[in-house]
Amino acid sequence: ISLPKFKATCIERYGFPATPATPHSKAELEVKDFLNSHGMNFTTDRKILSEGRELDGYDETKKAAFEYCGLYYHSAFVRTGKELRHGHNTKRIECDALGIQLFTIFEHEWRDRKTQVQAYLLGALGNYETRYNARECEIDKAPNQREVRDFLEAWHIQGSPKLIDQMTTIRDRSGKLLGAMTFARHQRQGHNNTLVLNRLCWAGGVSVIGGAKRLLHH
Repeated sequence: ISLPKFKATCIERYGFPATPATPHSKAELEVKDFLNSHGMNFTTDRKILSEGRELDGYDETKKAAFEYCGLYYHSAFVRTGKELRHGHNTKRIECDALGIQLFTIFEHEWRDRKTQVQAYLLGALGNYETRYNARECEIDKAPNQREVRDFLEAWHIQGSPKLIDQMTTIRDRSGKLLGAMTFARHQRQGHNNTLVLNRLCWAGGVSVIGGAKRLLHH
């Protein structure tokens, strides 16, 4: 690798043109700092898994870890086929065995859908601003598709799906949209009469206890 390219790569990953003593990328530290700003304690201790496998962040109290995967450094350009096939899954299996919830975050997700990834992480780790009981909420019997699509774009990591054949939403008593569930016909030939659930989404910072069950029942 040429020196200019090496310097450019280091600037992109670390913020300055050299490999740091502790080689954590800017994005890894950004994820860790975000989680810790919400009362968590993710550290960069990488000695949890066997055979020198690394985790980019780990919270002992939460029993949760995250892996940030840069698209270049986790690609076939710099990794062998065996690493690509087995690396991430091996970590997941070992984390499962240790009772650790592992979140794998890819560069394009954090770069392009950061708000949605952040909301998902906080929700999955039980960090909510507002909690509701589903029985206290209202099911929208005639939801507006444009509103539902805008909601999914705002809060779902994948955004709004191309197809929506059926949908249902749940609101608080003031009419605020809290969650949405959508369905579409299966895209594979021979299964076009089968509906699949293609999105389930909640507003950031919101927990609706029993909400998914009530949406699916409707």
